[in-house]
Amino acid sequence: MKGDDDNCAELDALYQELGPGLVRYLRRMLQHSSGLAEDIAQDAFVILVRKWPDVRNHPCPKAWLYTVARRLAI
Repeated sequence: MKGDDDNCAELDALYQELGPGLVRYLRRMLQHSSGLAEDIAQDAFVILVRKWPDVRNHPCPKAWLYTVARRLAI
């Protein structure tokens, strides 16, 4: 379906844009634990994918994603 393709393209673009920065943020937060930072970033993106219909209209999806990741890390 066209809508699914659009969603996948949007999510892929967000992952490419925000993924590396999110992992760096989590790595600093977790005192340089790279593996754990990457796992939490993936978990945050999984939540983002599940909630995408609501999050896509959020004023700042980056802030939403970072908040989810921070809460997962805590």
